[in-house]
Amino acid sequence: MQIFNAKRRNLSVGAPVLEFLQRLERLGVNEGVKLVKALGLDDDLDHLDNLLRLAAGERQLFGDLLRSAHRLTHDQLLDALAQQRISGEKIGHILVNSCVITRAEMVAVLAFQQNQCRNVHLVNKLHLGNVLVANDVLTHAQLVEGLQWQSDHGGRLGGALATLGYLSELQARNALLLQRKLLASVLISAMEKSNINHSA
Repeated sequence: MQIFNAKRRNLSVGAPVLEFLQRLERLGVNEGVKLVKALGLDDDLDHLDNLLRLAAGERQLFGDLLRSAHRLTHDQLLDALAQQRISGEKIGHILVNSCVITRAEMVAVLAFQQNQCRNVHLVNKLHLGNVLVANDVLTHAQLVEGLQWQSDHGGRLGGALATLGYLSELQARNALLLQRKLLASVLISAMEKSNINHSA
């Protein structure tokens, strides 16, 4: 269904875009085609550096990022953390040595994690505000007003938009969940791309 919609909406449907849409669909995101087009992601999905620059949101722990990408189970994370307490070794190295992830994937996840800290501005395509506009929850003008309110008063963007009456608590929760699913799909794409680049 997504592939048909992608062609109907004139979305560039190369292999990376199709894989990304399928991944989103498996995560329960049915409006993937609309979001990819509205956020302008189709050109970013085939390049590792572009994928890594898409990191947004609050910085997540290394293990949490891998769990969101479905590359690490809860038990594997607990085992790695227990090993870390004993050895003092970084969790990424423990997971590489345990053959849970590749070294290339570890490097990609670390770069993604670092970019989450840096990419706090609206220029990031997956900034929460951009996701809200792309999903037709907000207008661009409402987002600009919310960002100005946040700049003047502090706090989180969702709180600013709620104060202004543009966003309900449910809409904010749904938008954050959608952002996390988009980020998880981007991270999976980046990890896959890092393995391809490493073996080439």
